[in-house]
Amino acid sequence: MLDAGDLFFAKPRLDRAALPSAQIQARTMVEGFNRIGTDAINIGDNDLAAGLPFLKTLSDSADFPFLSATLVDESGNPIFTPYTLVEKGGLKIALIGASSGLEKGDGFRSLELLPTVAEVVAEAGTQAELVILLFHGPDTDKQVLVESGLPIDLILQSHVRRYDPDFGTGPIPISALGNQGKYLNIITATIRAPEQPLIDLTVPRRTLTFVEKSRQRLRRNHPDDASLEELYADNPRILDRLKDLERREAEAREIVDGARNTLESERMSLNRNVADDEDLLALVNAAKAEIEKISPPAAARVGNNRSGSTKARRLAARDGP
Repeated sequence: MLDAGDLFFAKPRLDRAALPSAQIQARTMVEGFNRIGTDAINIGDNDLAAGLPFLKTLSDSADFPFLSATLVDESGNPIFTPYTLVEKGGLKIALIGASSGLEKGDGFRSLELLPTVAEVVAEAGTQAELVILLFHGPDTDKQVLVESGLPIDLILQSHVRRYDPDFGTGPIPISALGNQGKYLNIITATIRAPEQPLIDLTVPRRTLTFVEKSRQRLRRNHPDDASLEELYADNPRILDRLKDLERREAEAREIVDGARNTLESERMSLNRNVADDEDLLALVNAAKAEIEKISPPAAARVGNNRSGSTKARRLAARDGP
């Protein structure tokens, strides 16, 4: 379980009146993520909305590390650990946290992105077979990292608004999950040769499914003992389509069959159809009751904003996040 940044608050600054209820929600998130089991989170600018001292108290209560290679104190010392090492399925994985564009604040500032990440990747990469960067920042800075040639195997990006679960076509697979907390993205990695790159199978497998369904539609109400080419011998447009489907199938099959290290992405919508975990639901309801005691108007908004109902479902979901 990972988060690339902006987990706790919906915006980088909080009104004084909203602060107490927002802090309750943030503490509830930490406790929920403790119970779920979390590997690490990266620090984004929104996470500093209640101030650095409060963020440190959240970190102290968490059973998982807060990561940031770029966030330092006024003397240049890291405030949180730049990376952590985990082991999954016998594979050693380095998880690195980095953010760009963090404004200087009370007790903290931000280091330059590329040289900082390069230094941490060089150190962490010697201890792991897979390097995953939790990155909070815009696409322009992400592209700088991609074009740098750093040996990063996967980037999970926050801060951008779009939901983009596929990994793209660049040299580093990248997944962006939007900023609304509406989805849980389940990424499955299969590693057979750690020295080789990760290959995204999400798109080629989707292509194979599309090809199969397209052929089934063309065959509908036709006999099975005749080929599609025979059935549509007098229809040049359909014959051209069949050739295109054959080409797309061959290209996708070559990727799937030739990949040694693979990535696959599955989206889970965190809506009302997700079954509730009773213990986590009780945790959320207790937080809502606490908010009602101190700020009734804020409690009324809990079910209508990003840090309310959506995050509550994230905690109450039996199978996630």
